[in-house]
Amino acid sequence: MKKPSAPPEPNSIVRSKRPANDDAIRVEFAGRLKQAMSSRELRPSEVARRAGIGRDSLSLYMNAKTLPTAVSLRKIADALGISAEELMPGTGERGPDRLIAPEFEMTALSNNAELSWLRINKLVSTGCAMQVIQLLIEDERARKEASDLANPLPQAR
Repeated sequence: MKKPSAPPEPNSIVRSKRPANDDAIRVEFAGRLKQAMSSRELRPSEVARRAGIGRDSLSLYMNAKTLPTAVSLRKIADALGISAEELMPGTGERGPDRLIAPEFEMTALSNNAELSWLRINKLVSTGCAMQVIQLLIEDERARKEASDLANPLPQAR
């Protein structure tokens, strides 16, 4: 029988297997990066220098081997004089409620500091969405078990 996995440590990152569309995103990002560099007649070494990142890192991005971190993305975009949204596929897309609702909203209950309402309005991969749903299901199950232990049903005589 397989041992249940331990819950993640607080503040740890839960990683999923790479989404199927990750390759397409990397290829699209690499194409946009190369196009932006070409249209500005900038060599990779110059972009890396301006962005303050390693040439090897830039090469990995240009060859669709990996995606930059948010910080590196911002540095590259600034070095090219464009927005990060112009480089990264999907960051400029807006969901139906995105214009009126924030991406994340958390409201604690005034009568119970242990509970909060959470609203997420963000485009994510299906794998990420499934992880969030699984976490919510596990949280609900744990809260129900804790409630059942605190308030046991009276035994029939």
